[in-house]
Amino acid sequence: MKKHLLLGSALFAAISAFPQQGRSPSLASGFVNEGKKIAERFASENVQSQTAISTNNVPTTEEEQSQTPSASKTESFVTTWTPFTGSMNAFGVALSQTRPLQYNEDLNSVTFVHRKSQSYQASPIPASTAESGVIVSMVSQDWGATWDSTCVWNDNTNWARYPQGGVYNPQGNVCIDSAFVVGTAAITSASSNWTGNAFFSKRLGSANYNNMASTVTNAMQFIPTLSAGLGKADFTTGDFQVTDDGKIHTLGYVDNDPNSATNIGYRGARVVTGTFNSGVFTWSGDSIIPVVTTDGTGAQNLIARPRMAWNEAGTVGYVVHIGCAVGSTSNNIGLQPIVWKTTNSGASWAKIPGIDFNDPSMNPVLDHVLSVNTTTLFTIPFFDFSEGIGVIVDKDDNLHITSLVKATFSEDPDSLLFSYQFTNADGQKYSYRHTPGLRPYVYDFIGGAVTGNPWKVVTVDSLSSEGPGTRTTDEGYLTNPWDATGNATTDKVGSDSRIQTSRTPDGKYVVYTWAESDTLFTTGPGFKWNHIPNVKARLYDVAAQTLHPMEINITKPSTNSNPLIASRAYVHYTSPKCALAQTIAVGANGPAILMPITVSRNPAMKEALPVTHRYATALLNFGGVADADIVLPMKQACPTNTVVNPGEVGFKQNVLNSVSNSVIFPNPATTNAVLSINLPNTTSVDIAVANVMGQVVRSYKSQGQNGANNLNIDINGLTKGIYMITVKVDNASSTKKLIIE
Repeated sequence: MKKHLLLGSALFAAISAFPQQGRSPSLASGFVNEGKKIAERFASENVQSQTAISTNNVPTTEEEQSQTPSASKTESFVTTWTPFTGSMNAFGVALSQTRPLQYNEDLNSVTFVHRKSQSYQASPIPASTAESGVIVSMVSQDWGATWDSTCVWNDNTNWARYPQGGVYNPQGNVCIDSAFVVGTAAITSASSNWTGNAFFSKRLGSANYNNMASTVTNAMQFIPTLSAGLGKADFTTGDFQVTDDGKIHTLGYVDNDPNSATNIGYRGARVVTGTFNSGVFTWSGDSIIPVVTTDGTGAQNLIARPRMAWNEAGTVGYVVHIGCAVGSTSNNIGLQPIVWKTTNSGASWAKIPGIDFNDPSMNPVLDHVLSVNTTTLFTIPFFDFSEGIGVIVDKDDNLHITSLVKATFSEDPDSLLFSYQFTNADGQKYSYRHTPGLRPYVYDFIGGAVTGNPWKVVTVDSLSSEGPGTRTTDEGYLTNPWDATGNATTDKVGSDSRIQTSRTPDGKYVVYTWAESDTLFTTGPGFKWNHIPNVKARLYDVAAQTLHPMEINITKPSTNSNPLIASRAYVHYTSPKCALAQTIAVGANGPAILMPITVSRNPAMKEALPVTHRYATALLNFGGVADADIVLPMKQACPTNTVVNPGEVGFKQNVLNSVSNSVIFPNPATTNAVLSINLPNTTSVDIAVANVMGQVVRSYKSQGQNGANNLNIDINGLTKGIYMITVKVDNASSTKKLIIE
């Protein structure tokens, strides 16, 4: 147990006792260009994943053993770790912002999309150079007790990297045989250039659990970096999410030159949306380009790592950049969140007010961050993307941005990418002081639901370690546990905190996870490098707006820990959605949560050799729920009559998409409004106009034609105010707001 750990209100009280250590420029021993480090790490990830080809080495016996210690469920920890699959190297799981592990509550499915294992035989057999670019999805409907696998990408020309994905379930469907696994990946080729993106889908069910990618037209789509449908889209490998409106969301980059080794020229984010269409998906893109300050060379003060999150309905979404927005002042002029929001399912986006560090409400953060080197008048938080940033949307449509925060070295626009370095008693140079009041603290910044309302901050926990370097020139590189031997470069996979956030499907609870090492057992005289990581978890109750006092060590419980997992929990993923694990109502002490989680490695920690992925359904019993009241949510087997053919599923989804994407204009209106709707066939459209009391004041039935329609809505004679327009086609309906002036 780490000596300095303080939980709940005790943690807040402890760090508040040391404000004199923050806002002072006198404690650092140097500074470092963090922006350059992040850019170099990004470039090295590109080179690693493009060029690394696995050797024929096979995992040792240790990796093939299934370690499944039994334990009481009320002790709140993992009971089973299963080595359920593998990949030909570690690079496919190197990025914490990808979302390969997903839970779908409607079908009780857990999926893990990954680059194939060394032993997996895809059909047709790929060329040896293309073998590591084959993508496979693992599928379980019993929380990892059993798994099926299905090949989703196999292309000799276009090799997939950094895959992610999840389950698309048509509205109202209860059978996995009518659902699809959907995913995305970046594409490289024999030329070692990044040429575009992979978009893949495949129908699930026992008949399709095989080693062949779907042969349905457009089930495997290679879309070049610059295309008419997506625009300029690079690396669509971030924040994959399926929402209840039937849309697929993922995030890519808008780059000047993704193939450059030194200057990729990141400009902004590409929001990519997938829509189900007759058994496959069509993809469209929308760019979000932040306006940020530049240094004297014209380089942007911007980190090339955008993030995105949506509410469950798919109506509210956020895109987050870390950069210095033009017009920022005082404590806000550093590398901080720039937030864009949609409230109409992505039809339009707008920049919203970000976190205001000039407001006294943010003093709990500023008091534990050093001032700039020249004056104590400026304390500029630097959001530490190198340790991972978690994003999630809760039940109130508030965005959670979970991050470590370090100190910016200088307020000069030429130096905003620089942060402090500290020489510790162990002789190592760190980004954090690792003393009371100046440790790495995990913060959750919550806001965005109501424009103009101030953001709030929750101090989640303190960390005892930080990620060692990934390049030979970085501090801690020699302590980084990954061995680059056999790789085309000397750059290593990261071993950082990989901060991630998850939520229950209803958005009532948010779970924070991160990896850290117990410095009582690290190498050297108590090094602060995260080289023997365990994954920890905390819980936030959205309704009560409270942080649960318990911290749970998922991978190293106090008893019955797995020797292959404890202090070896490398490159972990948690699902963006988790589940309640109790048959009774949540009590005052909190809930029991089921959290899908994976960790990956090989015994030698050689990143270019095959790795084993281990899965567990972690029981996070924050509420001390009795064993008899804990349950794994399960679904009945598919009834025969619920299996729907893809054409029928596609037709129903097309109708739903038509209704959801319909638009009313003008809005506001005076005497007349028009419903614009694109229909998949000739059918009638029901329109109902209701006042704010829910009373229907007008109703119409119009005949729509296949294709685009503009249907009149007669509002003449209605009083000024807000009305709700319900559009219904067949069994699909959608309600939209209309203002009459």
